[in-house]
Amino acid sequence: MSENIGFVGLGNMGRGIARNLVAAGHHLRVWNRTAGKDKELLAAGAERASSPTDAVVSGGILITMVSDDKAVQEVADSAGLLERLGNGVHLSMSTIGPETSRRLMKRHEAAGSSYVTAPVFGRPEAAEARKLWVCVSGPAKPAARVRPL
Repeated sequence: MSENIGFVGLGNMGRGIARNLVAAGHHLRVWNRTAGKDKELLAAGAERASSPTDAVVSGGILITMVSDDKAVQEVADSAGLLERLGNGVHLSMSTIGPETSRRLMKRHEAAGSSYVTAPVFGRPEAAEARKLWVCVSGPAKPAARVRPL
């Protein structure tokens, strides 16, 4: 099943994950705070978003793969992001602290969306080869929706 995915964070890990999602037939709208890291993905069929909020498709999935708690919080704080996500799912693949995850889960619940945390274990080469270890935690229904990704 193809998903509409907003993808924020195209560093060494995020770029490999995003490439695999595009190759699997998913529609991606990508954004990265450092310009130019999206060129290969755009050539493969992804769309460029002008901001984290612009990457979000209402009712879709937003994947964040950013550097730390502060960065994922900044994405979640982007003007209009939670409203635009609607009843969609924010899948955070960054390694962040439990307090940040709990705070984000509460904010998403209040906005009518879902938050699933899925930190990854592995190096960029593992991301490219689809061999990351992924630990998924969150409400059952949204976790089941993102599990195939």
